[in-house]
Amino acid sequence: MSGPRRIFEFDGFRADLGNHQLFRGQTPILLTPKAFDTLAVLLERHGQVVDKEELLNLVWPGTFVEEATLTQNIYTLRKVLAEAGGRGNYIETLPRRGYRFGVPVEEVPTEPATTKPMPVVVLPTTEEEETALPNAETASLSPLAPLASRRRPQYLFAVVGLVVGALLLAMLIVRRSGSPEPEAARPGIRSVAVLPFEPLTPAANEAGQSEDAVLGLGMADALITRLSNLRQLSVRPTSAVRRYTGANRNLGAIARELNVDAVLDGSFQRAQQRLRVSVQLIAGETSAPLWAASYDAVETSLFDLQDSISQRLTEELRLEFTRQEWARLSQHRTSSPAAYQSYLKGRFFWNRRTAESLERAIGFFQEAIGLDPSFAAAYAGLADCYVLQPFVGNEPPQKVLPQALAAAQKALALDDSLAEAHTSLAYARFVFDRNYDAAEQGFRRAIELNPGYPTAHQWYAFLLAARERATEAEAEARRAVSLDPTSLVINTDLGMVLTFARRSDAAIEQFRRALELDPSFAYAHFGLGHAYQQQGKLDLAVAEFRRAAELAGGTTVTRAALGQALATAGQRVEARSILAGLEARAGSEYVDPSQLAFLWIGLGEKKQALEHLRAAAAERSRFVAFLATWSIFDPLRQEPGWAELLREAQLGP
Repeated sequence: MSGPRRIFEFDGFRADLGNHQLFRGQTPILLTPKAFDTLAVLLERHGQVVDKEELLNLVWPGTFVEEATLTQNIYTLRKVLAEAGGRGNYIETLPRRGYRFGVPVEEVPTEPATTKPMPVVVLPTTEEEETALPNAETASLSPLAPLASRRRPQYLFAVVGLVVGALLLAMLIVRRSGSPEPEAARPGIRSVAVLPFEPLTPAANEAGQSEDAVLGLGMADALITRLSNLRQLSVRPTSAVRRYTGANRNLGAIARELNVDAVLDGSFQRAQQRLRVSVQLIAGETSAPLWAASYDAVETSLFDLQDSISQRLTEELRLEFTRQEWARLSQHRTSSPAAYQSYLKGRFFWNRRTAESLERAIGFFQEAIGLDPSFAAAYAGLADCYVLQPFVGNEPPQKVLPQALAAAQKALALDDSLAEAHTSLAYARFVFDRNYDAAEQGFRRAIELNPGYPTAHQWYAFLLAARERATEAEAEARRAVSLDPTSLVINTDLGMVLTFARRSDAAIEQFRRALELDPSFAYAHFGLGHAYQQQGKLDLAVAEFRRAAELAGGTTVTRAALGQALATAGQRVEARSILAGLEARAGSEYVDPSQLAFLWIGLGEKKQALEHLRAAAAERSRFVAFLATWSIFDPLRQEPGWAELLREAQLGP
């Protein structure tokens, strides 16, 4: 964001929009740049509702950004303001609309500020290279000639290959000259976050901005994928870092939010047929630069350059690679830049976890496969979409199960070392196929291949919980949270694992932690309702389920859970009304029979509940896998036919 200098004051805080500074009295308050930009918009529009879409467009113009990124910024603002001594909840959430800065704000008259350009850390290049490219520090004064649009996708993949070698040299403490401090003084790097790379020269239009966003995220995604194969490093996943876009990022604050030892910040600059990439590795605790470099390349030599950097890496690192790690480290996922761009867009929409976004993701993954039929990761992406569709889109399991299995098996036929594909196949076998032994083998294989893949730990935790291995389940769920600490769904799934283990106090604490990240996250309210119900606090349970149903737009599962809690609390008239509504919906859309069973359990109609659960087992319902552990099924455990139902679900002797 840019514009005339403006200063706003509220409740002892002073925000200088022109200089991107926030103070409490005379004390400076640190914020990430995009968190500050979010605050700036809310202050400029104080007292007004700013809808989410408008706020995303103002803070991240022309960029692919998830709504969860905005949610994280709001959470960061609330937390920072509270920790700085603030006395109230300054930012109000209006469900399904947006946000409002709801306390008095005063604008202070001031003179326009003079903005100083931020320096870019770049190591010297050769004299020949300097004549081919403008210096990165003066790029903003000398716009580069854009590449022809038909050539730009080639640079996406080319730069990805180049920067992989650069970051590996930095992350693993390679011996090289020109380091900012002696090698003996460098701290050990055990965890790292790779941020989306930023363009030094802004795109002239929205299409160019979107292309730059995909390019910058693509560089980070490729590095994260490669580095996750190294057991010596814990690497934050793409879903955890995609929110940190924008120049002049507060790298120390980001490192603290993601709980990592170091952050890699990168930028790129186009000029004619060449492209310069600058990277710097920043210590999380001190914000001190550990290493920096600048790389120039031409399209035709980049793969050779990547291979030579990787070979140098094995010679100079004070670490040992297994043969399998080396093979994965030097592997190229696809030779098609266009296919890779489609794949990145697919992953972007998959992470949104809505019915509509999954459909869009499927389209992009299919597009990637059409461009490169041997692209294993794109098949794994398809499988990930299909296994989630019954959860967020109410697709019948019988419809998507064959598609999920086929896509995952195709991915593994193309690349048996792909952890994502092993994870997708294992999850499908667990939830839909109920082949628990094969699923466990698949999860273990995925974690062996990529210990830093949080989804493998997250979904494996659910399998362990379903098999009544509570201690192991909690350990896997906590590992997933440690790898992706700001993920709403992973934090909430830890709460569900604790609920399955009947540890309702710990579960409530975890669900509240998730709701601190986003008070409007329906799934966390859903889980909190079950934890309260487990404790017999039915009024609180009803309130949470009602909130979940409101935020989720009245999905069948949230309505069923609400109806079950109402019936248990004695509010049978409203519960029967919900049951009638779900039965009517079943005539025009798929309604999981186990959801109707929830209501029959609450109403005390145990025979009806068992009949619906048997139907759910036959239809491969996802809820059947949790018959043995979920407290919602407790009223049926002494009923005739229960043991037989467990056997049908492969959960009993």
